[in-house]
Amino acid sequence: MNMTRRALLRTTAIVPLAVIAAGCSTIQTQLPQFVTDMNTIAAALQSVLPQIQTLTGLPAATLATIQSAITTAQNAAAQVASTIAAGTTTGINGLISGFGSAVSTVAGLIGGNAPGFIGTLLTAVQTLLPAILSVAGIALAPPAMAGPSMTPEMARGILRSAIR
Repeated sequence: MNMTRRALLRTTAIVPLAVIAAGCSTIQTQLPQFVTDMNTIAAALQSVLPQIQTLTGLPAATLATIQSAITTAQNAAAQVASTIAAGTTTGINGLISGFGSAVSTVAGLIGGNAPGFIGTLLTAVQTLLPAILSVAGIALAPPAMAGPSMTPEMARGILRSAIR
C-alpha cells in the first residue's frame, strides 16, 4: 500500500494530539484523589470536634479557633471540589493553601500528644497533607512519626472511620 504524502501528514498530525490527550487523562485521574482527601479530612475533623471539645486543658478561645479552622477547611475543600467539577483549576492553589493552613492550625492547637483516636486521626491527616499541598506547589515534609509509618491508604481508612 502506497501512502501519499498528504495521508502521511494527516496521520502524523493526529499522533501528537493523542499523546497530549493521554497526558491530560493522567492529570484528571490525579485531581479527584486530592479533592476526595481534602473533603474526607474536613469531614473527619468535624466528626471528632465533640471529642476535641472534651480534651482537658484547652481554653475556650483555643476551642473556638479550632472550630473556626475546621469550618475554614470544610469551606476550602468544598470550593476546590466545585471548582474542579466546573472543569477549571483557577484559584485552587490559594484554596489548597488555606486548607493546609487551617488543618495545620487544628493539629498545632491540639498538640502532638492528643489522646487515643484523636491522635491517630491527626497522624492520618498529617500523612495526607503533604500530597495535597504539593498539588499547589507547596512543599511540606512528611510528619516525623514514632513507630511504624502510616500509608496513605491506612490514613484514608482511619479518616473514613471517623465520619461513620
